[in-house]
Amino acid sequence: MTKYCCSENQHGCRASVKLGRAVYLPKGSRVSALLVTLVLSFVSLLAETATAQTIPPSMRPSNTVSPSHTSTPKPKKAQTQQAIYVKYPSNLDSDAAYTQRTNYLVSLLHLALEKSGTPFITEAVPIETLTASRNKRYLITGRYDVNWMHTNEEREGNLQPVPVPLFKGLIGWRLLFVHRENLDFFRKITSIAEMKPLYAGHGHDWPDTYIFDAHKFNQKTASNRDSLIQMLLRGRVDYLSRSIIEIWDEQISFANEKLTVEPSIALYYPSAYYFFVSPSNKNLADILHTGLQNAHTDGSFNALFHRFFGEAIRVAKLKQRKVYELQNPYLSDLAPLDQKNLWFTIDTL
Repeated sequence: MTKYCCSENQHGCRASVKLGRAVYLPKGSRVSALLVTLVLSFVSLLAETATAQTIPPSMRPSNTVSPSHTSTPKPKKAQTQQAIYVKYPSNLDSDAAYTQRTNYLVSLLHLALEKSGTPFITEAVPIETLTASRNKRYLITGRYDVNWMHTNEEREGNLQPVPVPLFKGLIGWRLLFVHRENLDFFRKITSIAEMKPLYAGHGHDWPDTYIFDAHKFNQKTASNRDSLIQMLLRGRVDYLSRSIIEIWDEQISFANEKLTVEPSIALYYPSAYYFFVSPSNKNLADILHTGLQNAHTDGSFNALFHRFFGEAIRVAKLKQRKVYELQNPYLSDLAPLDQKNLWFTIDTL
């Protein structure tokens, strides 16, 4: 700030001083010192403006901006991305035979979140075994944020699917539980037509039930798998169709010497489990889809898949079996069947 002062010299005159310059007024002048100060301030301001115009831009004060130059602010420090909170169901009364399958799905969920690049926190929500309708309700109401379920068009219409097959379609590769005394009979089968008159055992609401019905197989249903085992032991059904990822653990769990896994036949139909979220949670669906695709790209998906199911695939000896393929009329066009890397095939063995 420029300072001014007034003083009286030896001649009895008042002086208003700025930067060593003085204007003298006769003593007794009626012009106030304040007026002089204001006039001098105005003159000084005009002088400073003229001087500034002659100073090269490089020598001007730092807060002076050249008309031809736009000041660029320093980039702000990137903000830390906020973590998403993801709740998933943990079945309290899950069958011991399905422990490996459940552990795989939980591991895959965490892998997908990790590969998405989004910070996350997960929470297991304890639940009991649920019906499909209650599963849907719990997702929509937010009791948990994600679940893994067998897909169909109705489910895809009510919930938001993440269309990447979690088991690479291995859920649709079926082997047969049979009574040991019927092994020779099954070995002699040479076509799918010979199987249709036999009675398959399925749960009344299993996806297999609808697919087998569409292909006009004979079948009998029960409310749960344990009841079906008893039906097979008593000869009320001829076989149970079970996925490769289920049948070996079930065989250990049952430990019944009268039942065995039939060694010469395999059935196949395209089928998939997806992650499902609430229709209002598209952000989570996108995050999971990105993470699963990235896991496929970098090989971590396949590494996890084979760590859990590589041995089950090996002992199935699929190349030594007669494989009968069925169409799945309940698989929607959303299924990425054209992306061959997402699906298990015998050619990859």
